[in-house]
Amino acid sequence: MNPPPRFNVLGTGVHALSLDEARDRLVAARGQRHLGYVCCATAYNTDLARADAALRRAYNAALLTTPDGMPLVWLGRWHGHRGITRVYGPDLLLATCDAGRAAASGTSSTAARRAWRSSCAPRSPRASPASSSPARSRRPSAS
Repeated sequence: MNPPPRFNVLGTGVHALSLDEARDRLVAARGQRHLGYVCCATAYNTDLARADAALRRAYNAALLTTPDGMPLVWLGRWHGHRGITRVYGPDLLLATCDAGRAAASGTSSTAARRAWRSSCAPRSPRASPASSSPARSRRPSAS
């Protein structure tokens, strides 16, 4: 799968995609040899990255750097990316976990179902800040 197009925001490349595209790319990336990480970029973060080379490198090296805020969506549309939408981090987490559960439920492999559950629902609050997030409270079955 080719990477989605990026547009430049103060030296940071932000991917021009929608929530559904981001979710589909993460689900498709599962099981690949080289994975990566996702950065949810805001206008504030891209401004910070302008002055911090390490942060800018981290954003630019990410598997996906999503537009997590309407100012970046508007800028992406100004650059000609008409299909871009806001990709809010907690929404992406929930959409990816839901898609993963749906994919895993279609398999008879207990290991596949367990892998999706463990990667989308940390067991302890120390495992990930997401375990105490609003996303967690909207999906109590993820515990």
